[in-house]
Amino acid sequence: MDAIIEATRQLVEARGFDCVTTRMIAERAGVGVGSLYQYFPTYEAILFAWYERVSLKAAQEIRLTTMDVMDLSTGNSVRIAIGRLLDIYVRERLVLVEMPMQVGQIEQVIRHTSLEALNRSTIRLFMAQHPEFDFARADAHVFYIDAIMSEVIRRYVLSTSTTLSPDEIVDELTAIILGYLERNRVVKKT
Repeated sequence: MDAIIEATRQLVEARGFDCVTTRMIAERAGVGVGSLYQYFPTYEAILFAWYERVSLKAAQEIRLTTMDVMDLSTGNSVRIAIGRLLDIYVRERLVLVEMPMQVGQIEQVIRHTSLEALNRSTIRLFMAQHPEFDFARADAHVFYIDAIMSEVIRRYVLSTSTTLSPDEIVDELTAIILGYLERNRVVKKT
């Protein structure tokens, strides 16, 4: 399986998602087409396994980051988490950003993968750890924060502009998220 996924990565990097076939993958991996189909019934199944492998590794990085920032101030924890997420998306651009855009079947299922689910559960955990936010509105908070971060990071990763640095993206996203959080603090009555 590792050889098949690695062969797929090499071919996709060289030719693009649309120009790769299972026959090419089998040949590059050094396995017969029949053997490839024993592990993966379709090209899309290979891509999904590759996506899930990268997603799982990225989710583990996010989980460790979450543990590292739990005791920091809200501003520092948000900044560090966004920075780590941006690093992951830049490093894994082909799989995490380009693949879902170019392969429709992948885009349909990624909301349930390790990284996507962990991003949302991490935001939910943050809300649960901070009583100053109305946890009854956690779903709304998760939706807005996840949508803002995901879209800005994906657009930045896809952009060919050199006018924005990763630090600027992290700073701006942090300011947006902190502004959202500040507006949604629950005012305690005394």
